[in-house]
Amino acid sequence: MLSFRWLVRIALCGWMTVHAAHPTSNAVTEKKTTSFASSTSSLLRGGAPVLPKPKKIHNVGPRFSNNKNVKTRLPVGTAPVSSQIFNLIKTIVGAGVLGLPAGMVASFAVAHHDSLSATLVPSMICLLAIGALAAYAFCLIGTLCEQTQSTTYREVWKNTVGPQTAWIPAVACTAVTVCSCIAYSMILGTMVPELLQSILTGFNFVGQKNGVLTALTVLLLLPLCLLRNLSSLAPFSLLGIGGMVYTGLAMQVQHWKGSYPPAVYTLPKSTSVSPAILLSMLSTAYMAHYNAPKIYWELQDDKKRDFNKVVGASFAVSMGLMTLIAGTGLATFGVNSASVILSNYNDPWMRVAKWAVALSLICSYPLAFTGVRDGILEYVKPAQRDASVVPVTVSALAIITGIAMTLTNLQTLLAVGGATWGNAVIYLFPAMMYISNENKKAPKDKKSVIGVYAMALTGLALGVVGTSQAIA
Repeated sequence: MLSFRWLVRIALCGWMTVHAAHPTSNAVTEKKTTSFASSTSSLLRGGAPVLPKPKKIHNVGPRFSNNKNVKTRLPVGTAPVSSQIFNLIKTIVGAGVLGLPAGMVASFAVAHHDSLSATLVPSMICLLAIGALAAYAFCLIGTLCEQTQSTTYREVWKNTVGPQTAWIPAVACTAVTVCSCIAYSMILGTMVPELLQSILTGFNFVGQKNGVLTALTVLLLLPLCLLRNLSSLAPFSLLGIGGMVYTGLAMQVQHWKGSYPPAVYTLPKSTSVSPAILLSMLSTAYMAHYNAPKIYWELQDDKKRDFNKVVGASFAVSMGLMTLIAGTGLATFGVNSASVILSNYNDPWMRVAKWAVALSLICSYPLAFTGVRDGILEYVKPAQRDASVVPVTVSALAIITGIAMTLTNLQTLLAVGGATWGNAVIYLFPAMMYISNENKKAPKDKKSVIGVYAMALTGLALGVVGTSQAIA
């Protein structure tokens, strides 16, 4: 009979032979550790011992934090370039574009120049220049994601500037989503009463903005915001881009048909104008930078190369749509452009555009509101977060709706939001993160740092001047 020592030796030799015959592949099998307590409690209850199931993890390469001894795993990207271009366009082209014609008037409608070109040309220059600067800042965040191996905007800050102040970009990004939700509510409060009036002629909805918005919030927006899974709303984002394209084309048709009286392009002499108002509104219109890390890591192939393609194509298309809608609205109505340009139209073709935009905003509202709620829940104890979802949702939605009822000018909201946290998230924070990261390198890229410093100073100047002009 073999002794116990020989049995152990034979078992070890067999295990080594099998292991040598099956070398480790790129797919690493990781076993979940089962605690002794859980296995023992199962046996005490009379059940079978808890056996861990192997979990397959694809070898996507190590992720390095600032601590060189720490390695974690990055998510595997599966999205093609075309999909990410679509996602970024639908993020950029939203409610902000509908207020741009009024912003152009408030910025460049000089009293002694009663011509379209005097207002349109400098407005288009600003629109394209700010779009190019916003695209550059977006690419900068993607570069930082690659260099620091960070997967969120806040994590990029944490790995460059430092973890002690990581709450600053988190608060700013939450403020951005709050501004978006308020803008959505203001537009819905303006358009939905008009649309209801067109189909329910026996009822007078005109002037009932607050009542209609309250009913819409309680009966529709609140249930949608309480949904646990928002994937069912994703297909409606296609309606948003399609609706904006249709809106721009329909506006062009109505303009060239002469469906509305000739516009006036000059303001009274006593009216003051400031280009800072439009520049601040454009910061809100191009706001998508908090999503840059998500778009970067979801790409499936060469992320660094494809990310720049996504940014270039998306911002180019977005600038084209904004130019089409804002320029046509200004050309059609001039100084009479409403804070929501669709309010100037009353023909059947544009009524279809209003329905499309309204439905898109309703379906997009919960997606934007999730950022508000998650930002608030970060300051709630983890054990209490599940129980706090409903009260936080109801309270935040009530506050946002109340603000939307109080404000009457979308232009002011977009200008103040763009001049403050909009400029910070787009220009200042990426510049601070990039400069902090470059300071940690041995040979510094001085040329790129100079350009980033210029972007930061531009954002700071726009913020100071824009805020003072917007609230004046």
